[in-house]
Amino acid sequence: MRLSSPISPSDLAPTLWPWVKRLASTLMAGLFMVTSLLAWAPPAQAQAGLASFQPLTLLNVTPQAATPSSAPNTPYANPCDNDAVAGSFGTLAGCTGATVNLTFGDGNNRVLQSFNTAMLSNISRVQGLNEQVRIRRNPAISINGSTNITRDVLFYELGTITDANAVDTAPPPTVITLRPSQATDIEATLLSPVVNRGIDNVFHNELGPVGDNIRQDTRSNIERIDYILPGGVVVPPDLRGQEGFLVLERNGNDRFGIAAITSLNNGVPASYGPLRSVAATTTNWGNINDVQLSSVVFRREQAGADLRPSHTVSNQSVRGIFFPISSLLSTLPADAPVFGYSLVAGDVGTSTNLVNFTTFPPATNGQSDQGGLDLVAGGFGLFRIPRPSIAGNLFLNKRITRITAAGTTTSFTNTEADNTANNVGFPALVAAGLGQGAINIANPELQPGDEVEYTLYINNTGELAVDNVQICDQIPPGTTFVPDAFGAGLGVQAIPPSNALNTPPFNYPTVTYTSAADADPATFLPSGSALPAICGADRGNGALVVNVGTVRANQVGVIRFRTQVNPFLP
Repeated sequence: MRLSSPISPSDLAPTLWPWVKRLASTLMAGLFMVTSLLAWAPPAQAQAGLASFQPLTLLNVTPQAATPSSAPNTPYANPCDNDAVAGSFGTLAGCTGATVNLTFGDGNNRVLQSFNTAMLSNISRVQGLNEQVRIRRNPAISINGSTNITRDVLFYELGTITDANAVDTAPPPTVITLRPSQATDIEATLLSPVVNRGIDNVFHNELGPVGDNIRQDTRSNIERIDYILPGGVVVPPDLRGQEGFLVLERNGNDRFGIAAITSLNNGVPASYGPLRSVAATTTNWGNINDVQLSSVVFRREQAGADLRPSHTVSNQSVRGIFFPISSLLSTLPADAPVFGYSLVAGDVGTSTNLVNFTTFPPATNGQSDQGGLDLVAGGFGLFRIPRPSIAGNLFLNKRITRITAAGTTTSFTNTEADNTANNVGFPALVAAGLGQGAINIANPELQPGDEVEYTLYINNTGELAVDNVQICDQIPPGTTFVPDAFGAGLGVQAIPPSNALNTPPFNYPTVTYTSAADADPATFLPSGSALPAICGADRGNGALVVNVGTVRANQVGVIRFRTQVNPFLP
């Protein structure tokens, strides 16, 4: 982009003031190089040199009063378990057409507080992160002859069973109580710290023969489960052996695979570290008995449908494995973020393309140790031993995001990435769907009356909130602030600091402000006004001041305004 005299490139360069702890980049009013997320190759991860993962030696949970809810006259799943033992539901024929009165929350939620391994103690979940759990399914895998099904197979800790019999022809129970509260969906179930519920045989998708009710009961089309940190988390190299992820299972007798997510594309994992295949051994899972569950397995055939009881599972212990970051990634730049991890079935090979989960084995056996992982909720999160939180670190990135010249408006829509040293703000902004891309514009040249839109991107890459944030940006000489850019009297558009909603479309809460000195956060101070100290030396062309307020950990925000090129001086 070339600028006509008398506006020089230096006049359009942004001024970023001393309160900013880390300068993102300086806008150069010359030619920009086109950059995109897909063009940036994240660092390759070595397949060797990984630290050991660690079985749990202690699981510390506390009881918390559950929220009661009732589901009277709930039909049994069809088919039901065909093993008639004391306390079970009886035969397939006995369940078909029968109903049961269900009560959830008839006891306590067992809430995870901390855990120990042989090497580390008092490991607990990091609070305040922006977290997501996403279930990835292969819609081509048929369930009961139908494709594109979203069957959920959940288990809840059993409270009591009334009218249970041990006779094959006996009717099933009429009343069942469950100890924990009922969760709304799988994602909410897994993200909560409650460990007495979870997913049964999560990766089982083998179609058993007719009459093989066990394989029919728990079959689903789930191929991958993603725990995503949309803003990414930077774990310092010296702490990567103490911070990481936890996987819990009922009974600790199944194998699975886990890999760290090293980049996202529009909120979806785009690259991974090496896949670690974990065998189903006591050496891996540990042999603790701190939490024991008898459970009832439920099926929900489609999203929004009711949970229907399928079968019971006798008393089993909850066991777990802690994966420090160093056990998943052997080489990672000091400032490179980790975006979570994914879990896959035990029959997914280490050379498999983990991004394309529809290529995973389509008939994973849940009766073997390939797909039978009984994933206990409460383990999803980033965990670490106690240490002081990293101070809030405010990051600012300014870009030209739109130009209107000769009646033609050009918006810069590419998303940029920057992996330069100590530039952790760029990956976090890209992961949040923000961070403006660059573009080459050869013509037309800017003329009087043309408009230039500036956008300031903000994010907090630390772990503590930054309070009382105020931003001052002086208007470049040779241009004039546009007070009606976003509507009559509305000169500023903003996204107030918020956690990244990193699932397209990016549903950020966009608002507009006047530029007057009123109750909203933005004020334009015209030339000659006294500027706040944060503005630095007065350049004599006015300034936009925005009282951002508090920016919490992992939050992002946007401030956008426009200027108009002044008439050229003779």
